[in-house]
Amino acid sequence: MLFGRELVLLDTIAAGNVCGIGGLESSIVRTATLSTTLHCVPFIEHPSQPPIVRNAIEASNPKELPVLRQGLRTLMQSDSCVQVIIQETGEYVLLTAGDVHLAKCLEDLTTKFAKIEISVSSPMVSLRETITHGTSKGDFKRDLENSVTVEASQIRLTVVVVALPDAVSNEVEKSFKVLNAVEELQQTSGFELFAKRDHKPEELKAPSAKSFKSEAMNAALKHTRDQLNSSLDSCKSIWCNLKNNIWSVGRMSDSINLLINTTTDYRRNLFETLDEHDQRSCFDHFVVNAFNSCCKAGPLCEEPIKGCAFLIKKFEVIHDEILDGTTKTNVNIESTLSSAFREAFEKQQQRLMEPIFTTSIQVNTNILGKVYSVVSKRHGKVLDAVGMDEQEKSFLVKAQIPVVESTGFANEIRKTTSGQAIPTLKFSHFEIIDGDPFYEPVDDDEDEEDVNVESALRAMKLRKAIRKRKGLHVEEQVVVHGEKQRTLNKKK
Repeated sequence: MLFGRELVLLDTIAAGNVCGIGGLESSIVRTATLSTTLHCVPFIEHPSQPPIVRNAIEASNPKELPVLRQGLRTLMQSDSCVQVIIQETGEYVLLTAGDVHLAKCLEDLTTKFAKIEISVSSPMVSLRETITHGTSKGDFKRDLENSVTVEASQIRLTVVVVALPDAVSNEVEKSFKVLNAVEELQQTSGFELFAKRDHKPEELKAPSAKSFKSEAMNAALKHTRDQLNSSLDSCKSIWCNLKNNIWSVGRMSDSINLLINTTTDYRRNLFETLDEHDQRSCFDHFVVNAFNSCCKAGPLCEEPIKGCAFLIKKFEVIHDEILDGTTKTNVNIESTLSSAFREAFEKQQQRLMEPIFTTSIQVNTNILGKVYSVVSKRHGKVLDAVGMDEQEKSFLVKAQIPVVESTGFANEIRKTTSGQAIPTLKFSHFEIIDGDPFYEPVDDDEDEEDVNVESALRAMKLRKAIRKRKGLHVEEQVVVHGEKQRTLNKKK
């Protein structure tokens, strides 16, 4: 038991005291509930925003890798916000909430948990890919023309990508767990449908809505549908007609995308089972898997896609003959459909989304201008400056700063203000970089009148930097002045 500054060894302890229990390190990863009865409801860890800053970490001495591994395990147990990922190459990646959090984690590793020298790479910030429209976000009639039609095995599919309204995206994000549970409940295996169609066609069923065994879950589902329908109604345009046409909500709760059925002759609804009499239901899982594969890594720089709606305009079977065994296990169907989704995404105005930190800084009027200059230099913006005390002339400055530009921000604020201002950084949201990531500078000023050059250059540099880090192809001119020749003559 914690008794002042000391630890007292006890056999029993009364309720309300803080104690430590040893010997559970190998059984508990982060949190757990200890109880003498299985009827006790476990305490769930408070959900928090997943970390967005990534750093590759390795031991300076390769022989000390097992020590680093154990130190990272202990760090994960002590800090609920830390995540450690082992990539396919065997590289350890440390995920933290920001620059200050990273410094604290490295200090704990080197001084307490691992006690070895550690090498850390430069920050790898996770971005998102999305699309925008030149007009209103809800009016996408012009963008519906940029569809892609593809034939894969025995099916033909037409897809178009549009931007998802913020109201719908926010509502899906709030109720993602419920919607994802409904999708899994109503799902039917494609291989089971193949088997029924071949051997037991009389067992094929019409679409129906399954219910959860829990009444609380059914009530939550009803509330979720009502809220989702109201958000679709608020967007007007054709979104009002898509209440019962949501095909899938994807698998990533922090990057919301929707697969929507806009066909006229295929019945597909997230809240109902498949129409097993329809031959196209056998290929349904191929479409969903291709959608998830595309959303996991977009075409810009293989970052997750966010805030997009993939509309399926046509979905038809080309041949009516009986499905053979090669069709059932044809892995090329998913890759072909996924390529079609990526192509439809590339036909729209592509944009990058960067994570944004919010910061609150308490300053006085003497250093207020210095704080403004540091924030603007890092492509941030001041939201508000609220006066707190008229006598001391102190203000609370609320600002936003991109996570990409936040490295060393806290230290720079302290140095600039001589330690009078101490910022606190907290993740807020993802924000679209208002610039074409494929922008290339030109000499003609007339062509750059309608282009936000600064944002476009930032987006272009971020895209190229991420592609280089991931080993992807970068459109870069290696030889700048190929017509120049080397002069070999020696002057005497």
